[in-house]
Amino acid sequence: MSVKDSDSHKLMYHPIHLTKWLNNELTPMYAEIGITNKCNHRCKFCTLDWITNGVDSIDKNIMMTCIKDMAEMGVKVTYYAGEGEPTLHKDLSNFISYGKSLGMSQAISTNGSLFNKDMANKILKHLSWIRFSIDAGTPETHAIIHGVSSKSYKI
Repeated sequence: MSVKDSDSHKLMYHPIHLTKWLNNELTPMYAEIGITNKCNHRCKFCTLDWITNGVDSIDKNIMMTCIKDMAEMGVKVTYYAGEGEPTLHKDLSNFISYGKSLGMSQAISTNGSLFNKDMANKILKHLSWIRFSIDAGTPETHAIIHGVSSKSYKI
């Protein structure tokens, strides 16, 4: 992989890391982490639609060690997404606040179904950004796309 293979719109904000990369001193800057493969939706577009019922979540102590290690290695951003719905992991807020305390930007991608005032109070102050999966305009379409009841559609 070379610099030409990357999305360059943010490279200018990290000249020290870019110089290390160009000098073959690979310093990770970004980590996308799937902390669980559990999901409360069954989206038609999910790349992991072969998973019929996820049951795994990363152990809290292992993840806290990984976060510390990543910060020491120079990771600048941790993004909780991927394998399943990150808000289903009971320790998500701990991971986010710890990563932030170590100087890393924090972000999540969520279907939003479990996002409530309590969760917002715990994590929003530590996040650089959050992505909600908004891909239906009606309760009926939402139910079809997400494989859930139309009652789960919230405006």
